[in-house]
Amino acid sequence: MLLETVANRYAEALYGMARAEGKAKQQLKELEQVNNVIAHSRALGRAVQSPTIPAQVKKNILRDVLHKEKITPRTLHFFYLLVDKSREVYVRAVVDSFREFLRRDEGVIKCRAEVASPLDEEMKNRLIEQITKATRMKVELEVVERPELLAGAILTVGDRLIDGSFSSQLTHIRKRFARIERAVVY
Repeated sequence: MLLETVANRYAEALYGMARAEGKAKQQLKELEQVNNVIAHSRALGRAVQSPTIPAQVKKNILRDVLHKEKITPRTLHFFYLLVDKSREVYVRAVVDSFREFLRRDEGVIKCRAEVASPLDEEMKNRLIEQITKATRMKVELEVVERPELLAGAILTVGDRLIDGSFSSQLTHIRKRFARIERAVVY
């Protein structure tokens, strides 16, 4: 929770500046680019997140590495700020929060459907249509197969969770039977 709160604050500040200049999408691309560079270089990731390496050394490392990536000064200075405030571990969360601010402004909602068996295109389209109708937003759908659900689906729409899986329903039935059984025994 703290991670999300802190990341949201930094992302919101950066998003406000980028949006005011009409460069929010470009800013997101740069954030993702830096995040990928850090994530794909184990040594860089450890160096940037290490509490024993002084901030100035981290900033020098970032400057040298990101210079090759053609990152704008605003992005570079944003990462310097994260280093100065000892918030390096929040990079991925900041990128995710920034992406959510952009989605919201574009009227897009992220949805995740965890399904027991594959969905064909017709089912995906019907699901997107229903979510669009309910939210009045464009839907970005991610479908994940989870055979252990047995049947049905678990749907996450924004921050709402709708569990319509068969395995969940079985769990609820078991709990009801357990309560009935205890009531009968006593």
